Amino acid sequence: MNVSVMNRKSVTFIPGIFRAQHVDDNIQKDEPFVSEESLQQYCSLFAVDGVPSNIREDPYLAEIIKFSDEDLDNIAQVQNQRQERQREEEKEIEEKEKAEKKANSKVDQIFKEKAFYLKKQCPVKIPYKSSLTHEEHAAYLQVFLRLKKKSTTSGAEIPGYDNFLRLQNRVFEEQVNFMKFSHQVAVLELQAYNTIPGVINKYIDEYFQHRCKRASKYKEHYTTEQQIPICPLDHEKNFGKLSFTHIGHLLSLGTLPLIMIPHKLGSYTLKIDETVSERECRAQRMVQDRNVLNDTPVSADRNAEYLAQQHRANIVISTSALKVLADNHGPNFDKEWDIPVEVKSYMIKDPDGNQTQHRVVYIDKPMPKKIWTPLEKKQLFFKKASLSHFTKIMRNKMFRMAAPAVFRYSETNINDYDATSRTVAEYDDPFLDLTDATDNDVFGSESLEKRKKETYSKKRKANNKTVNKSPVSAKLSRLETDKLPVPEGKIQEDGNPKVNSQDDTEQETFDESNSKHFLDSLLSLQNSLLKPSHTPAGNETEAQKDKTSKPNRSQPRPWTNKLTTNWMNAFEPHLCPGWTGKNVHYQLFSLGPDAGHSNTPLRILVRSNLHGLSHFKKEPKKCKTYVTSTKIENQPYFGCEVSTLSEITQQWIQLLVRPNTSLLLFRVCNNSGEILMTEERGLSEILKDGKQSHVVFCSSQPLATFYAVFSTVLRQPTGHYLLHHDPNTEAFIHLMKAVDPDKETYLQVYNLHKAYTTVSVSTKKYTAPPWASIDTHILTPFHMKHMKIPATFPMDNPKKKLTKAEKKKVQSRAKSKKSLQDLYTEKEELSAF
Repeated sequence: MNVSVMNRKSVTFIPGIFRAQHVDDNIQKDEPFVSEESLQQYCSLFAVDGVPSNIREDPYLAEIIKFSDEDLDNIAQVQNQRQERQREEEKEIEEKEKAEKKANSKVDQIFKEKAFYLKKQCPVKIPYKSSLTHEEHAAYLQVFLRLKKKSTTSGAEIPGYDNFLRLQNRVFEEQVNFMKFSHQVAVLELQAYNTIPGVINKYIDEYFQHRCKRASKYKEHYTTEQQIPICPLDHEKNFGKLSFTHIGHLLSLGTLPLIMIPHKLGSYTLKIDETVSERECRAQRMVQDRNVLNDTPVSADRNAEYLAQQHRANIVISTSALKVLADNHGPNFDKEWDIPVEVKSYMIKDPDGNQTQHRVVYIDKPMPKKIWTPLEKKQLFFKKASLSHFTKIMRNKMFRMAAPAVFRYSETNINDYDATSRTVAEYDDPFLDLTDATDNDVFGSESLEKRKKETYSKKRKANNKTVNKSPVSAKLSRLETDKLPVPEGKIQEDGNPKVNSQDDTEQETFDESNSKHFLDSLLSLQNSLLKPSHTPAGNETEAQKDKTSKPNRSQPRPWTNKLTTNWMNAFEPHLCPGWTGKNVHYQLFSLGPDAGHSNTPLRILVRSNLHGLSHFKKEPKKCKTYVTSTKIENQPYFGCEVSTLSEITQQWIQLLVRPNTSLLLFRVCNNSGEILMTEERGLSEILKDGKQSHVVFCSSQPLATFYAVFSTVLRQPTGHYLLHHDPNTEAFIHLMKAVDPDKETYLQVYNLHKAYTTVSVSTKKYTAPPWASIDTHILTPFHMKHMKIPATFPMDNPKKKLTKAEKKKVQSRAKSKKSLQDLYTEKEELSAF
């Protein structure tokens, strides 16, 4: 062998090639493995003391296998890198297996959970049986739920996935036939859709009359100034880049009621009686005080007016007005509504200290609907009934929003309708305190003990000063010393939610080429929606710096991301009545194109309320804020109906303007008030529903409508206006200006007062049922209990043994039902007469 041609740099160390074998020490010519003893003799890497024994005997071998320290370092480095990669791969596989095991255990736990389910019978004899066996139903649902829990795109590693794919065609075919049968039943049950209990009709009439009184507070006559398109043209493609960003929280007032989440094992029925009307009447009988927020429009809200000037807001609007503006969909555009608007102008100082004019548009609550469908009446009533049933006023300081010093008042400043609530507790607790310099909602053993000592010290001082106390004062003092809930662990606060109107961006959505991986895109949606956004320049900059300079251990709530406001003593605030469950929150948002565009984003001040605060004793998240919504289920014996485009839009707006809040959706049976099931939904779940093919919700449309309306109204001179829409205006909103017909003559004048002098609402009965298909993705407790695929026909279960009495009951029940053909024949005979 020619040693001179040996290139040491080309030698590569291959791990595992040298393995010990029980062979002779002699090395064969083509032997791939070498014994351990031979390695010690010929290789310096394995030799004792680093010197092979044969090297001393053969100088040529010593020269051949002699490596420099640099070569050995390179070999060791390559080997370490390979081992590190191998460990990382093994760790990833192990973590993946753990995640899969955890997801599978969750799915198994779901099926094992006990829950109450409604036993509803279809009014018509079901003509078919499911083509799938009970075992096939169970196997399909197991994989279906595991796919929903997975965070990866592939489901090939899920046990039973191949069988799931084979069953899909059969399941889909049966669901299509089931939907046809469901629609036929809905046609026969048209009367149930149009039936409205008298109590509900009475409540809606009272609701309408009370809200029609607001018309007298505005100007009477209006004439059309210009038209605003609901779907504006976007030649420069600016509307596709609009984003609605949460800047921060400004102020919260009032008290939050305790909301009780329905238990899975409980059966709940909403009362269809006078309870709702009585509760509304009590709220309306509150003492009318000009300093109290009681049905006060945003244009007359002094808090909103002051905050708009301090934070340079361009638009001040209520949540209900946003919902009405957003919920206008083609092709009919047949909704009718009126929204009063007022444009005001103020002289404020710019950052340089110069006086400048600042214009603010106040968009009040919409006037009530004049034409209602039966389902709209029942939906509003059941929403109020659910609040009456599941919320409770708690006279505890943890349910009261703490306010700045200018809002602190005593019973001499405000009188509540309940005499026991006139003694107001002290505002010295940092919980919910928006003026405290420390982090809100941070609870620990040290801070709690310190607060308890301070409270005890104050209580002793007060007892020394005042010996005799009234029973009410003593009771409130006890409430002040109640322990506040201490969240377990450290919960990191979410960032500011940001919604971008571009459907192909990270903020809200999905690559069209990856539509088959729809579930995985949706799972990543929540994180993108809660990305922290850049805070525009203004008074809030310092507050944001202070907030980021120290660790945040607080649980995110709607009022966590607070902004600094300079409250002046000369300011006369509007107060919120105490211990009534009424509350009001002011949040600041920006609406405009993304960074890099020449147009300055609009600053939107939104006034909203919350429906309740939960209190969980045994969970890490002790408190959580909620808004509620109801959905009428017309065929609860089949399952849950899919959400409509209008419902998705309303739910989206509800959570968009309320950061860190969940939606509690009550699915209520039509005409009975029984709750089929309750869902807790976040913004990601609502957007997931909105992406379904029958909904096709796109946030760019309502954002474009907002931007077009706000920009147009902001250009108008100061005065009173009206945003008007009806079926005749079609895809346009009429911006009307208040006029005096006695001074000038106009071709057409709209009389707002006359339009809302109707004694009762008009009910638009259905000529065809507003049928909605059964949602195949929502499993009710009935489906979970019986392991049944949604929207499929009843299945035979040979394992279930029925007694003679049960068989007789099933047979008699089947005989009492009529088939579709019999019902169609009866319907034709009745129509002939």
